[in-house]
Amino acid sequence: MIEALFSSDNIGPKAFRNHPPIPEMKPDFEGETLKCRAAVAWGGKRMSIEMVDVEPPKEGEVRIKILFNALCHTDLAIIDGMKNAQYPTIPGHEATAAVESVGPGVSDFQPGDIVMPLPIPQCKKCEMCLRGDTNLCVESLTCETAVTCTMADGTTRIKCQGKEIFSSFGLSCFSEYTVVKKIALVKINPHAPVDRVCLVGCGLATGYGAAINTAKIKEGDSVAIIGVGCIGLSAVQGAKHCAAKEIICIDRNEEKFQIAEEMGATKCINPLKCPNGKKFSQWFLETIGPVDQSIECVGDKDCMRWAVEIVKKGYGRAVILGIPPEDQEISFSPLLLLEGRTVVGGTIGDWHTVDDLPKLVDKVMNGELETDQMITHRFQLEQLAEAIELMKTGKCIRVVFQMANE
Repeated sequence: MIEALFSSDNIGPKAFRNHPPIPEMKPDFEGETLKCRAAVAWGGKRMSIEMVDVEPPKEGEVRIKILFNALCHTDLAIIDGMKNAQYPTIPGHEATAAVESVGPGVSDFQPGDIVMPLPIPQCKKCEMCLRGDTNLCVESLTCETAVTCTMADGTTRIKCQGKEIFSSFGLSCFSEYTVVKKIALVKINPHAPVDRVCLVGCGLATGYGAAINTAKIKEGDSVAIIGVGCIGLSAVQGAKHCAAKEIICIDRNEEKFQIAEEMGATKCINPLKCPNGKKFSQWFLETIGPVDQSIECVGDKDCMRWAVEIVKKGYGRAVILGIPPEDQEISFSPLLLLEGRTVVGGTIGDWHTVDDLPKLVDKVMNGELETDQMITHRFQLEQLAEAIELMKTGKCIRVVFQMANE
């Protein structure tokens, strides 16, 4: 069944068993502006592959060569146009990279280091980092928008056709080279399979951490996971590792159920099979019963409401992860909260990125976390438009792009 959906020469698990050798990095362009390819989103759903100019890093910055980058739903939102985003911009934030050169004042990274760009930095100095009870960092909130931004000095390091290119999440990983703040990087195991652990940078960390850190699943709990994409499947892994008794996946695309079950789901439900005239949450409660936790991974207001309505009274916890269109608002009866239910959100699985993401990379390496089944396609940068169509139509889970060609 799943083979029929993902039948393509670009499919993954076997192809990713032995990752290509990491190119030896030398600062050949140190101090110079270099040219490379990048996917530029111009706003208004316009996107093109362009040659861009990437300037050398300044104080506290690092220029990196992107090795592999995965397409995330947040990238689609940026490409399609977000109200608070600045254009033109280069999307991409779920990647592995090698350091090409470093700017003044950077001593903790050297050319050749294998690193992971961080959508949320961890400076370890600001109020948020020092509190320890959030993984957000003031450094990620200093731009006019946390979605696209400039560097600390108010300028950009990438230009195209004479225009300043804003940096998506301060990273812009759909460029073969990019410049980031040093606090938005972390070294990872240099022997890691860089074509797989790129998923740790966002999707895998988000879903796995949502189960462990945000939902706080306990042994014997029942969990409903709404949306069986990369984040949802990663949440399945997290729920399984927490020894949940029931892991119920909810998705309209039944082609994904086989993978969900292979990864630990005990039951899969298609909400389209809900009887006419009945609310899905009502049908779920009548046929399955309330669950201890729910994790919403879609970014749809109806799914978010379901997540709240199907958890137990007294202590049920609904975790909202999906990013909805900007005009959507969630509404539900306040009684659901007065009866003791909790609604929480989370970003990157509530992991402290510098401290924790390298540990997740190690879990992939020792087999505790699965990536192969979620990587359904591998493409080159020129195939980005095809990958976008696959993701929008639900015909892929994660597409990984090989960005480094040498």
